[in-house]
Formats: sequence, C-alpha cells, structure tokens
Amino acid sequence: MTEKNRAWWAIYCGLVGHQFEYGGVKYGAQAEGREMTDKLTAIYGLNGMLWTMHKYWFRFRGAVGREKDVLKLACYVYILWLKKGYFMVSPPQGHLLDVNVEIKRQNFEMFAERARLFRQYEDEDIDDMLRELKGKQPEDALLTLFNRCHDVWCEHDYQYIEKHDEDVGPMRKE
Repeated sequence: MTEKNRAWWAIYCGLVGHQFEYGGVKYGAQAEGREMTDKLTAIYGLNGMLWTMHKYWFRFRGAVGREKDVLKLACYVYILWLKKGYFMVSPPQGHLLDVNVEIKRQNFEMFAERARLFRQYEDEDIDDMLRELKGKQPEDALLTLFNRCHDVWCEHDYQYIEKHDEDVGPMRKE
C-alpha cells in the first residue's frame, strides 16, 4: 500500500469509526443493556442484518450514490465480523454475540489492520458478495467486503472532499 493509499485508508477507517460511534448514541444500550442491533438480530436473526446491509448498497448504487451509504455498509460489515466473534481466539459457533460500542472501539483497529493486510481479491461485485453472505459469513468474505467498500469509496473520489457525508450528529447524548 502506497503512502497516499495508507492516508486514504486512515480517512476511510476514521469515517467508518464515526458510524459506529454515532450509532452508539442513536441506538445505544436501552434499559435492558442491549444495543438496537443486538435486539433486532435477536428478533429477526442474521437475515435482518444482511437485509439492512444490502439496502445500503442498493441506496448507494442507485441514482443518489451517497457517501454515507457505503460507510454504513462498511460499518455493518465490521459489526457482523464482531457478532461472529472473529476478534476472539475461539469464535463461538452457531450464535451471534451481543456487541456494544466499547467492544466496537476495542476491536476496530485490529479489524481494520486484518482487512488492510488481507487484500487478496479481485474486484468482486459487492452485490454478489452480499448475496453470498446469506449462506455463510467466513472472516475472509467480511474482510474482502470491507476492502471493496474502501475501493468503491476511493473510486468515487470521496478521499478528496473536505466535508464528508457521514450522517452523524453530536457524538454524545444531550
């Protein structure tokens, strides 16, 4: 990775980090201590999360092509990686973990570094990749998808703009 690409990677990862930080404010732990993504996954299973990820890709790919949609997709890829337990020495089999903002903060640098080092893929179609996640979600598929989101982000020259379309507000509850 060139020095310029490393700088773009850092900007991209910072913006994805803002997504889960702000999501923690918007959808954070409720009275029973679970975040909204965990509650919705418990109700609808993994398909609900995959549906949401695909929705963001369709919105990005549509006529509007907003930066925030590709950032949200990348953020959900990271959350799914966490929920599958790939940050653990022995990921659990057969169930998804609850993950809060603190877990997201603690593990994002490791995830981003694994993804950066993994870059072993062709220009795979994101739509096809999302469809394949419905069957299984191996770590390499998630790392590849995160990388493809980065590639698309760069292809649209978002790394050059000063004010990013992140769809984030204040980072703390008022």
